[in-house]
Amino acid sequence: MDGTVIFSILLLAVNILIMIIFYFFLKSRFSSDKILANLQEEVNGLITDIDKAADRDIAILEARIQQLRSLIALADQRILVAEREVKKRQEAASLTEALQKEPERVPPKPVQVIDIGRLSGENKPEPAKAAHTETESPVVVYSRPKVRHSPDQIRPQIPVKEQVIELAEQGFSAEIIAKRLSISPGEVELILDLNIHL
Repeated sequence: MDGTVIFSILLLAVNILIMIIFYFFLKSRFSSDKILANLQEEVNGLITDIDKAADRDIAILEARIQQLRSLIALADQRILVAEREVKKRQEAASLTEALQKEPERVPPKPVQVIDIGRLSGENKPEPAKAAHTETESPVVVYSRPKVRHSPDQIRPQIPVKEQVIELAEQGFSAEIIAKRLSISPGEVELILDLNIHL
């Protein structure tokens, strides 16, 4: 009986020792300080991840804002060029319209009638002639402008846009194209910029 009692006492002591170790292990594992420390660590990790994501998103937004600003600046430049070209075309149209208007008709000077009989010494009754000249209206003579025929055949007019694109494809610079077509270099650049993506 001594062996079984010793074995039971030893087993009881080992069980008590294991329970104490298990108790401290569970206490350290599930203590409020340990849970708070784990939560704090997880929150810090989440904050770090959020900061990294926010920094990346801010960098992307700043790049997009920069792209938009450059596009707005480019659009403003194109608008200015287009406004200048519209103004030039309006001035050219008003000048063309002014040149195409029919010139004002100047009333002809009254024709002076000289009596040949008076010069030769013959006397004819003057009052009847005087009455006749007061009621006459001056004679206006109109003539049509002369039409000249060109020896060259009429060629169909190719739009300026197509001419600019064709010359650019042949390798001419914007300045040469502008001189060749008698338009401004800004208009050439505008046409080329607008048609690059087509």
